[in-house]
Amino acid sequence: MGTREKILVGMMVLAVLYGAFELFISPSGKSGPGKKPGPDIESARKMAEEINTRIEQANLTALQKNTLNLAGQQWQRDPFYVLPEEEAVSTTDTGQKGSSGSWKYTGYLEVGDTRMAIINGVEYRMGERLEKGGGVVKRITPGQVVIESASTGERFAVPYSE
Repeated sequence: MGTREKILVGMMVLAVLYGAFELFISPSGKSGPGKKPGPDIESARKMAEEINTRIEQANLTALQKNTLNLAGQQWQRDPFYVLPEEEAVSTTDTGQKGSSGSWKYTGYLEVGDTRMAIINGVEYRMGERLEKGGGVVKRITPGQVVIESASTGERFAVPYSE
C-alpha cells in the first residue's frame, strides 16, 4: 500500500471515530436527565417581556407604533408575487369570436423565460399563429392571453377559464 492510500485510509478511520464520538459520547446530541426537551419557554417569555418594556419606554411616533403592530400580523398575500403587465385591449366574455368560433384559454405554463398557453386544447407560445380563428398570440399572462386578429389587427384579451 502506497503513502497516498495510507493517508486516505487514516482519514477515513478518523472520520469514523469522530462520527462514533458524536453519536455515542458527545453530550450535545442527547438530552440528559437535567435537560428539558424542546425550546426554553421561560427564557423566551422573559425576553419578550424585556422587549415590550423597552418598546413602551421608547418615545415612538404613531407611524413607528403602527409599523410594529403590522410587523406581527399575517401577510394577506405573497409580497413577492409580481403582477403581470396588463395591456389595454378589448375584452369579451366568451373570448374573441373568430371565423371558427370562440377562443378558450384553459392552461398556462411558464418554464424559465418561456411562457405557453393552451388555447382550444393546443399549446402556443408568444408570436405563434392560432390554428383556428386567424389570430396571433401577442401576450401570455396567468390571467389572460392577448390575441391579435390577423385580418383587422385588433387585439382581444381572452381571460383564463377552467
